Amino acid sequence: MPETVLDGASTTGRWALGDLALVDRRLADPGDEVFGFELTASGEIVLWSDRPPVEEATGHTLVVPRSRLLALCPRLAETDHVPGLQSSPGARLLVRYLDALVAELSVLTETEAASAGEAALELLRAAIEPSMPETRDARRAQIRADVRRYIRRHLRDDDLSPESIARAHAVSVRTLHALFEDSDESVARLVRRERLARCLEDLRRPTGGSVTEIAFRWGFRDAAHFARVFKRAYGQSPSDARAAA
Repeated sequence: MPETVLDGASTTGRWALGDLALVDRRLADPGDEVFGFELTASGEIVLWSDRPPVEEATGHTLVVPRSRLLALCPRLAETDHVPGLQSSPGARLLVRYLDALVAELSVLTETEAASAGEAALELLRAAIEPSMPETRDARRAQIRADVRRYIRRHLRDDDLSPESIARAHAVSVRTLHALFEDSDESVARLVRRERLARCLEDLRRPTGGSVTEIAFRWGFRDAAHFARVFKRAYGQSPSDARAAA
């Protein structure tokens, strides 16, 4: 449901889309460390960083935390120039998607709104990436972002492994591991962390299922092993996490 703020004779609607936001007029203070995507009064599609353009937006502004967009588009961090999107088919599609989304927001649940935000973020990524400069470091960062996104989409797959991930991205297992050498965690640890996070989410839901069902749903094949790694990660057993929810 939208949060409605009255501003004199006008009404400002702000909708939460997970950690993104959609507003139906320019925010006086969009906040720090954000990107904004919008259609201006002159018909120009723009992506701004921290400071919106002087010209007023005509439709809805999508406000995205900087960290979220840079995680999807690492090359954006390597340029001082935010790409122009006027000629981007993906950007025009995103404008139409946001217009359609506004019509449905009043009936969306919080979870559905967050999913809609993720779809908008993917469309924004598709619009930005073709205009970004290519460097070796940027390319490596982009592949890592693609791998992380692939892992999140395939957490339920029994055969999710460095081998299957490397095959899906047309690289060798050795190259895949090399891509993550300078990151905080290995590919295997990334898979385990993402699976544990999904398990924790389901344990906190009353309808999530039994502990064993949840573990198996998200790729664990041994209940005792799951209990050990879960406690190591969160400092409590799966049962305790469920009881505390």
